[in-house]
Amino acid sequence: MAEKLALSTTALQIDRLEGQRHTTLEFPFRMCQDFWFSDGNVILTAGPFAFKVHRGQLERHAEIFQTMLSIPQPENADCIINVCDSPTDVYHLLRALYDGLYATKRLSILLHFQ
Repeated sequence: MAEKLALSTTALQIDRLEGQRHTTLEFPFRMCQDFWFSDGNVILTAGPFAFKVHRGQLERHAEIFQTMLSIPQPENADCIINVCDSPTDVYHLLRALYDGLYATKRLSILLHFQ
């Protein structure tokens, strides 16, 4: 069974941008290219950075997201979750969720062949 990851939940909230698409003026965040998926359906913001990821991936590994994302929302609303964690911590969390042990195994294989 997959281990659950915990996040700092102080001041964790969901914002909705109903019927709007993100333009530079409306969306004042820097997009993290490593975790900005065109088919992502949840945007996490931490400080000045934004990460567009998959709801199912968050729900699968973190109970806090299961709870937050279970609240019914309007059909045409974009989901933005503001977290008070540092952008670096969110980046490492997403890296663990998406890449898991693969990144570690790949690094050890590369080191082995050098």
